[in-house]
Amino acid sequence: MTKSISILIFLSLFGLNAYIYFNTEKKLEAYAKSPPFRMEDFTKSYRKNKLSQIKHLTDKDKSTFWIKEQNSIHPEYDLELELTLSHIYAEEKFKKKEFYTITFYSCLTKENYSPLRSPNQLQVDIFLREAINIDKELRLPKDKKFESYTLDFKNSDFQKVNVSQLFALEDSTHYPDNIFILTLFIKDKSQYAKDGKTCIAEIEVN
Repeated sequence: MTKSISILIFLSLFGLNAYIYFNTEKKLEAYAKSPPFRMEDFTKSYRKNKLSQIKHLTDKDKSTFWIKEQNSIHPEYDLELELTLSHIYAEEKFKKKEFYTITFYSCLTKENYSPLRSPNQLQVDIFLREAINIDKELRLPKDKKFESYTLDFKNSDFQKVNVSQLFALEDSTHYPDNIFILTLFIKDKSQYAKDGKTCIAEIEVN
C-alpha cells in the first residue's frame, strides 16, 4: 500500500513538472515570436479624453488617434512605443527584418473647423531596445539611440523617415541573442498660431 502511494506521488510530481516545463517552453517560444510590446503615454491624455489612446497609433486605422491633452510627467518625452521585433522566426532561426521607412500620419482635420492640429515640431528619437528573456533576467533592457528627427506636417498629412541604412542587423539562431525591439520616444514641441491640440493618427513601419 505504502509502495503504491509512493509510486502515485512520484508519477504525479513527474507529470506536474513535465507540464510546467512544456508550458513554459511554449510561452517562451510565443514571446520570442510576438512579445508584449510596451506603450506609454507620459501625458496621461486618456484621462482627459477617452478618444486619445496611444494604442491607436499602431491599430492600422487612421480614423483613430492620440491627442495631446496635457503636458508630460516625463522630463524628456511624451510617448514611448515599442513597435516591432528586429527579427522574424522562420526556418528554425531568427531572420533579420529589412526596415525601410517609418511613416507618421497626422489627423485628417481642417484647422478652421477643429481644435486638432498637425504637429509642426514633433521630435522622434529612434532606438533599438535589447530583447531580453524576462523569465531569466531580472534587469531592465539596454537602449541604444540611433537617430533623432524633427517632423513638420505643415505641407503634408504624413511624414516619412528613411531608416534603411540605420541598423546593422544579423540573423540569430537563439532568442534573444542579437535581437532587438524597434522603439520610439516622441516629444511634441509644436507651437500653433491658434490654440489647438496636437493629433497623431498612425505610425507604420515598412
